[in-house]
Amino acid sequence: MLAAILLAALLPPPAPEPSAQSAPLKTIVTVRSSSFCTQFAQHINDAIAAALSNDATMGTLILTLKTRDLSGNPFSRMGEIARLTQLGASIYANYRTGEGQVALLRNLESHASDEKQRVELKAAADALGGALYRQHLIQRDLDGFVAFLQAADMRRSVEPTGSPTNPPVMPVTYNPSQYQHPLPFEAPGDETLDDDVRLADEASDDFAQRLAPVRSDEIDAAGHIGSVSQGC
Repeated sequence: MLAAILLAALLPPPAPEPSAQSAPLKTIVTVRSSSFCTQFAQHINDAIAAALSNDATMGTLILTLKTRDLSGNPFSRMGEIARLTQLGASIYANYRTGEGQVALLRNLESHASDEKQRVELKAAADALGGALYRQHLIQRDLDGFVAFLQAADMRRSVEPTGSPTNPPVMPVTYNPSQYQHPLPFEAPGDETLDDDVRLADEASDDFAQRLAPVRSDEIDAAGHIGSVSQGC
């Protein structure tokens, strides 16, 4: 029985917020007892599952950044920071899983039945790897923003003692200057809680805009994966 691996690339209409339902990749897999096709189906589906899981997490992340919990009571603020931390960890874990599967797909290239299938397999791995890496870059910026918020809270929690009132702060990777409005502060903790809300809102908009190239890579991958599957 021939293996049929069908990935439908569905470009959704523009929506205010991304969601798991708007993800462009879909997988339906039937596998025959062929070493190449069996391995291809396993690795491609595991890589796609990681990318789609991150797509769904990105939707949650963008919505979470739109709340005003960062300027609420201390428990609400701690809760949002914890949620952002968990979302970043989930995106990173899926990125590592997906990249591992992409590497295994690359190892299959030498076992392709012909040159066309090898070229299509490489293109599929490149596109999926690109989508996963773009997600990873968003996650790195998210981690930097969380580190910025944590550093700000550490400074605010220090009681003045008459000696140095601002202890050294660990450097963070988040660069607020990338966002559209100039900032009226120089270091974490100098800003107001409303500033944090504004930064979170701008980060949400930035991340939402960066999802289009992710979807483009996923759609590109779907076409190449369909070509590879025709040889199974």
